[in-house]
Amino acid sequence: MELKKRVLASLPKAAGNLRGFQSVSYYILSRVKDICDAHGLRFFLSGGTLLGAVRHRGFIPWDDDVDVYMLRDDFLKLEQILQDDEELTMRRYYKYSALDGKAGYIIKIKLRESELFFVDVFPNDLFSSQMTVDELWSLDNQVSNEYHAELELLFQKHGFSRDWALPIPFPSLDDEVRILEEKYRDRFSSLAGKIGDDYLCMGIEMEFFLRRLHKIAPAGLFLPLKENEVLFETRTFHAPNDIDSFLSIQYGDYWSLPKSMKPLHSEEFSAVSERDKALMAEKMLK
Repeated sequence: MELKKRVLASLPKAAGNLRGFQSVSYYILSRVKDICDAHGLRFFLSGGTLLGAVRHRGFIPWDDDVDVYMLRDDFLKLEQILQDDEELTMRRYYKYSALDGKAGYIIKIKLRESELFFVDVFPNDLFSSQMTVDELWSLDNQVSNEYHAELELLFQKHGFSRDWALPIPFPSLDDEVRILEEKYRDRFSSLAGKIGDDYLCMGIEMEFFLRRLHKIAPAGLFLPLKENEVLFETRTFHAPNDIDSFLSIQYGDYWSLPKSMKPLHSEEFSAVSERDKALMAEKMLK
């Protein structure tokens, strides 16, 4: 184990456009932290971002995105705050998968002046229930499938075809989607139990491949957050209460190298505009 830790810690940082992409995304993350700290909002690093903080004290050398989790109430407040921010914007980016025909989206915080750089934000819900975790996960899948079936009808209404798979913003769809989200969150809560603080799960509106990363877990795995617990690049950030269990659920042996070390969004930054190049140069991390 100690050898694995030393090897991972010694890996060189990314270079070129990838490091530039990381740098501007980190700038967005840092601004989000400033805003959340100023307004008493909570978020914590998750996914590969938390993994990078633990193993590399920054980005995984081949990683090209930033993932954070937020409790629903804080997420909604941040969404409202960013409506008036001159630099950042939070939007849903929609896609209609050519592989399985399923409608879905990712929520991203981006610079208003560029579509290239982002932080992915995943809302999470707290609730209480008398059901077992397995029963709750089964119910979560059932309600989420109902939600996505109705979301697909909305996509068809707005003229999306099944072979369309590029994520784009679609503001005219947003209001209808928000109404749909609330409808199915209420449905899940009414079937599962009541709003409380025993369990936490990624929102039912998120796609299954995202929700399955931690399924439904006791809230104590996440809360209370460990404030400014992990160093990520040049600043410390909040982390879940039980970092080891959280990462083990997502990755298994997270001290081992993955089979693939290819950036997920490599096509998006293989060709960048002159303005994006200038942003990368301006924000470049060491």
